[in-house]
Amino acid sequence: MVIEDAQTEILVWVYTIVIIIFLITFRSGRIMIFIITLLTLTSIMNQGLMAV
Repeated sequence: MVIEDAQTEILVWVYTIVIIIFLITFRSGRIMIFIITLLTLTSIMNQGLMAV
């Protein structure tokens, strides 16, 4: 359980930092939403593959 809790916290930190960097760099909400959506889908699929 400790690893699962830490993993969730790490993902939240990674997404937060990526959002901040994209907002500073590109200054476009659409690009940020697109990239975060792809990153989220990749994380979900990765979790599914590791569970198998």
